[in-house]
Amino acid sequence: MSTRTKSSVPMNSTPRRIFRPTIPRATPASLCRDMKHNQAFLQLNTSLAEPDDDLAYYENLCKKFGTRPCEDWSDFNNILEELGEDALRTAYVDENDEDESEDQGMGGMN
Repeated sequence: MSTRTKSSVPMNSTPRRIFRPTIPRATPASLCRDMKHNQAFLQLNTSLAEPDDDLAYYENLCKKFGTRPCEDWSDFNNILEELGEDALRTAYVDENDEDESEDQGMGGMN
């Protein structure tokens, strides 16, 4: 079983408590869960970027987000909720569905 997981997280334009100033549209980032260190963090996801996106700007937003304590899928889902409705809708993990939780893996990243 892998110890890191990743979900695509388009952040909406009204984030709560995490980023200031408000982000004008979806951010090309994925919320990742490091199960070995019990942390979550945002990682730039260039496959979600538009051709004219300033990737350095979004990479800086991911760094400002930092790491968050994340001991289980409930914590992961709480972080998604902070990121906004779009993030929660697209990356929510059903804690009771073990198959879905395991499918969130990034394949061998420790």
